[in-house]
Amino acid sequence: MKINGCASVFNVVDQHNECVLQGAFLNSIDLDEIKMKYEHDLEIDGKWEVIREKSNNQLWVEGYITKCKQNKELINKIEKGEIKGLSIGCYVKKSYLDIENNIRYFFELTLNEISLVEKPANLWANFMPKIKLDIGAIMMQKNKKTNIKGNIYDKFK
Repeated sequence: MKINGCASVFNVVDQHNECVLQGAFLNSIDLDEIKMKYEHDLEIDGKWEVIREKSNNQLWVEGYITKCKQNKELINKIEKGEIKGLSIGCYVKKSYLDIENNIRYFFELTLNEISLVEKPANLWANFMPKIKLDIGAIMMQKNKKTNIKGNIYDKFK
């Protein structure tokens, strides 16, 4: 079963008050090291074949889940639409905590896994092809809400 989608949307504050900034993964994408999991726990018999930062503020992924006994229940949930989200698991290398707004900004991360999840923290991180994202509208809405204007990068220096 093919899995294609957006594992993360950059510059958007998620439900954990965290914001991954574009470029955070540029030095850490190693396909051989990044695992495919379910809910950050169960390792899946499958593989991520493409992981890249796209210019439209997405961490784009393409991969497959092997049709086997171990994955049967997972594939059934995906086909029923019960699982359609993606979530990243990483180690933090550089971040900044905006105490005033209670938001953590991630400048540099080491990606170690991407999970298929039922409820992603980043609501725009999905692998269902029916969902079309208007990244510009998302960015404008989130920027108004969280004031991600100006030079957040300057605060890290």
